[in-house]
Amino acid sequence: MADSPLSPPGTEVVAPYLTKRNRYKPEVGKFINVEIPGERLRAEIKGVSSEDVVLVEFPKVLVSRGGHSFVGGGLYPAKRTLGDHDIEVWKAVSEFELQQQEARARFEQEQREIAAQAERDRIAEIRKRDLAEQAAAIPHGIGAEVPVVDAPHREVLGPRRSKISRSV
Repeated sequence: MADSPLSPPGTEVVAPYLTKRNRYKPEVGKFINVEIPGERLRAEIKGVSSEDVVLVEFPKVLVSRGGHSFVGGGLYPAKRTLGDHDIEVWKAVSEFELQQQEARARFEQEQREIAAQAERDRIAEIRKRDLAEQAAAIPHGIGAEVPVVDAPHREVLGPRRSKISRSV
């Protein structure tokens, strides 16, 4: 329909192709053009993960120019990217790229864990230092023998008051 109030009813405003990014919504069973190193092919969408990631099935025969490890008839993930001249294209993701992404994710997770452990160690050291400063502030220190003051022994004469008040 009309995108502008000035457009006649039933018409559509013509927009340059490059401004139409992310308008295509992938659907299972439809076909898209997928780029792999050395060629571009038409592949059928077999699954949709998101609007930018799909699972595609390649045709049975690929032009074997080398430079890639894709096999004809295989299922591969493809992602929407910007190619040359900022044109939206679908690129197949190879097994090598997936392995690299997994390795990168594992490395980043390990780095986050190391940083978190370092932060926990730093906090523990600060707490230990604070406890040492608090112990130094106590006159006799922690664990030192506290002198016992000899107080005169007082004998209790008679029953405790609480018992007297209950019996009356």
